[in-house]
Amino acid sequence: MVADHTKLGDQMKTVAAQIGVKPPAGRSMKDKELYAKLQGLSGKQFDDAYIVAMVKDHKKDADDFKSEAQQSQNPAVQQAAQQGSQVIDQHLQMIDQIAESHNLMNSKGKLTASLK
Repeated sequence: MVADHTKLGDQMKTVAAQIGVKPPAGRSMKDKELYAKLQGLSGKQFDDAYIVAMVKDHKKDADDFKSEAQQSQNPAVQQAAQQGSQVIDQHLQMIDQIAESHNLMNSKGKLTASLK
């Protein structure tokens, strides 16, 4: 997953440069808050919080990539979003399976746990 995200991030930076968009210089405030929260946890609490965060993050990213792939008028952005969408969908399937194996999802695929 890390290798895929690094590769995807590099692709997005290339496309951003092509269209004159400056990528973020660092983590978002939301990511910093999650990082701080996870640092204070261990064991099952850490695992559950991390899994819930990754399910939510990948679902949001999947929606964002699909939306951009459909709405963009720029062929480079559209292609990058389509490729990114495929990667994110694969990761979402993986993290959903992990969430299920940790009893964090119900039979309808909805999280039964939340970040506290």
